Amino acid sequence: MTSMKRLLLFLLVSICTLTLSAQGGKNITLISPNGGLNLKAGQSAFIHWSFSGYPDNTLVRIVLWQNGNKLGDVTEPITIQNPAQNKGHGGYFWTVGAYSGKTAAPGCGYAVNIRVLDETEEHAMSSETFCITGAGQAASIKVNAPNGGENWLLGSPQEIRWTATGLTGNAKIYLRKSGWTMDLAIATDVKLSDGKLSWKAGDLLPPHGDISEPANSFKIIIKTANGSNSDESDKAFSLNKVVVPDISDTEQNGEKWIKITGPKAGSTFTRISECMVTWTFSDSLNGTKAKLQLLKPDGSLKMQIESKIPLKIDDYRWHIPGRDQLPVGDYKLRLKSNDYPAVYADSGIIHITAKKELRKKSFSLTPVITNKLRQVVNKEGGAFAVVPEEVPDPAPACSRVGWIDRCGDEYDSHHVYRSHLQFNTASIPAGAQVISASMTWTSDGNSPPVMLYLPLQKWNGEPLSLFSLPVKKLDPNSPKKEIWQAVLSWRESPKYNYGIVVTGNDESMDCQGNWHAWKICDIKIEGEMMVSEAVD
Repeated sequence: MTSMKRLLLFLLVSICTLTLSAQGGKNITLISPNGGLNLKAGQSAFIHWSFSGYPDNTLVRIVLWQNGNKLGDVTEPITIQNPAQNKGHGGYFWTVGAYSGKTAAPGCGYAVNIRVLDETEEHAMSSETFCITGAGQAASIKVNAPNGGENWLLGSPQEIRWTATGLTGNAKIYLRKSGWTMDLAIATDVKLSDGKLSWKAGDLLPPHGDISEPANSFKIIIKTANGSNSDESDKAFSLNKVVVPDISDTEQNGEKWIKITGPKAGSTFTRISECMVTWTFSDSLNGTKAKLQLLKPDGSLKMQIESKIPLKIDDYRWHIPGRDQLPVGDYKLRLKSNDYPAVYADSGIIHITAKKELRKKSFSLTPVITNKLRQVVNKEGGAFAVVPEEVPDPAPACSRVGWIDRCGDEYDSHHVYRSHLQFNTASIPAGAQVISASMTWTSDGNSPPVMLYLPLQKWNGEPLSLFSLPVKKLDPNSPKKEIWQAVLSWRESPKYNYGIVVTGNDESMDCQGNWHAWKICDIKIEGEMMVSEAVD
């Protein structure tokens, strides 16, 4: 019995220990905003989270993202516990769209990230993205294709396309026909952000059978999952069953026809590449010629590709022009008989995109030089102070580093010159990948023994010693790597870009009255980046 009691006691203690351990874990969960929300710019929205295991005064950052890209902080770091909330809950009333002194553009794909500023670096991101609408901008859906007048072949691959503004979540797509008592479902769980759906023309979701007979007066209906927003094709389109007319019937009835068999609807091509156009045609057009045209989706002419193509060759290799002649976008091809203008065929919608390459480019950042100060150090080791630089600034693009020994009547003091440099990384494109960076300058004499420091907090030029600020001393053996890392950090969080302090690296005093201060000019941070550029 004693052994059994000991076993039960051990199990009870173990269970309690596990419970306490679980309760002592640290975590944070974002409650809102998440997917399905449409927030209006300028209005107030509550960013809400719950947490456990952290002291109430723990600081957190609130960062706004869009489509996987960090935009910036929506506020200064705040405490994880909001006094107005229940224990274990925090929040911030956000002016929708505001971040880092800027305003987010209307659109979707936005998310909020809450990051704990402690050694855990625990964070929580919106589980699904939300949208921001402009002031006075209403959320809407617009059906772009089919939008009226199309003749789609039953069973052929087609593309239903739409534009969603200020909306997120899923959409439902229906087929409507004049005379039907209800709309029939094509899809019920399509992401609004996709903007398109590949559809085998005529296919429907069960329990309704697919369309098998040709008909006209069809329209596409797109609705949000909750039915709050919807749109339909402006005009009707047709579904046709005939793909290629029977040759004997064609000859017997004297019909003339052309059919484009390639490229397929939905194909994508880059500028400065080739597109193979193929077709078939009736024997009654044998020996005649046709013109090949590029049309906009609404049917208007964009360009004449070729004016006299013999139909009998069955194919044509189109050399797609560059950006000077052809903007990126959606188009369709038309092959039109020269002798019989009413006889023509259109392809499905194709996509023309820019040809891009990842190219290496250089960048250069020129600093704004601020807080030109000198530190006065008593030889006897007494207190020191920082006073304004007495020597005029050598030039707008120059700074001063080094030291001056002053002895005797100069109170045995040692003047150490320091300059604070601010670099703005806004000139580096947002999508660029910075692969190297280094700091360079020229000197008015021998190369000065320079040291570099990264301040870890904002410095407005208060009369403080450099070393009374939290700073990071850069390794003189690998300044390129550390400058590169600093540039990466400044780009990720411009708010925490506190610049660089430049000074001499020798503060010994020989009381010889020597002048050891240099001016350095042409100060730059130069490096290389990889940039995706259109090359056509």
